[in-house]
Amino acid sequence: MTSVDLALAIVKFLDGGGHRVHSVRRPFRQEPDFGVTSVTYDLRELLAKGELVTP
Repeated sequence: MTSVDLALAIVKFLDGGGHRVHSVRRPFRQEPDFGVTSVTYDLRELLAKGELVTP
């Protein structure tokens, strides 16, 4: 499986109990190296690449 095959779901929980679901296709540019235990991404950048999912 490659990053092309993946979609990332990001759920933002809102004040008042609501939530928004965003779907990001091809969220990653490359797979992490073997043995990597953590990678940090910019949430704003990921959300900008994604689509808001409506029920």
